[in-house]
Amino acid sequence: MQRPVSPVPEELHPSRSGARLSPQALLPMKLFIYGSLKRGFSNHHFLAGQTYLGDAFTIPTGRLYDCHGYPGLIACEDGTPIQGELWEIDSACERLTDWLEDIDQGIYVRQTWSIRVGDEIAQALIYLYARPVTGLTSVGPEWKKAADVLPPCPIPEGNL
Repeated sequence: MQRPVSPVPEELHPSRSGARLSPQALLPMKLFIYGSLKRGFSNHHFLAGQTYLGDAFTIPTGRLYDCHGYPGLIACEDGTPIQGELWEIDSACERLTDWLEDIDQGIYVRQTWSIRVGDEIAQALIYLYARPVTGLTSVGPEWKKAADVLPPCPIPEGNL
């Protein structure tokens, strides 16, 4: 989602507030991405320093919609497995992707889904679209590069 860069509140800057990250906060987690965060797409720079694990598919089925330049995934039983990428990310990247996906505005919600990568199944975080899809166009099981028409969103300054 394209959004303007807004100042990051001081309390979210651990380095400025004196807060220390717990060892748990540094543990890697898996993230399934299906849109502008994919390699070669407009917001891939949000995954700088993270580890690509492979091309992947959702095991629960869903449907992708064009939300006026960015994809929105909804879960539905009559959908299809969604194509994307599986990444290992750290907590700092999770905070950045939460910011990009407007979690605090209720545009997306983060859930854990089963993801197939090769012959293996992993549990991974995934962002689901949380707004009505009435009037939006279903785009099939994959967000294509040609649909990635919005300019890159700048990473906010400081730590989130």
